[in-house]
Amino acid sequence: MEDAEAVLMLRKIDTGFSVSALLNLTDGLLGEGLNLQFICTVNCEIAELDTAIVRPGRLRTARDFRLLTHSEAIELAEHCGLPIPRERREYSLAEIYNPDEASVNEMRARQVGFSAENQ
Repeated sequence: MEDAEAVLMLRKIDTGFSVSALLNLTDGLLGEGLNLQFICTVNCEIAELDTAIVRPGRLRTARDFRLLTHSEAIELAEHCGLPIPRERREYSLAEIYNPDEASVNEMRARQVGFSAENQ
């Protein structure tokens, strides 16, 4: 499940789909019999998820994909035979693996806040 915050957040927040429903799918006879496992992506801290989800035995593993330093981005690009990032800044994995993708270029061009150059 991509962007699964709505399903995995604390139960005191009404998300329209309960954590209990997901747990019912994975626990018990149905989950064991079909060997159901879910991979979920979230854009929040693990501490913000329902405690039943992160309890030992439920959450098998968690991966945090942080921004890469410029030198890490260069190393990854060289290893994969991709274009070398020139700008000295942090890079997401999407920017390294999809350097020509329009959405990544748009994201890079978008500015937040005020700039003295525009005045």
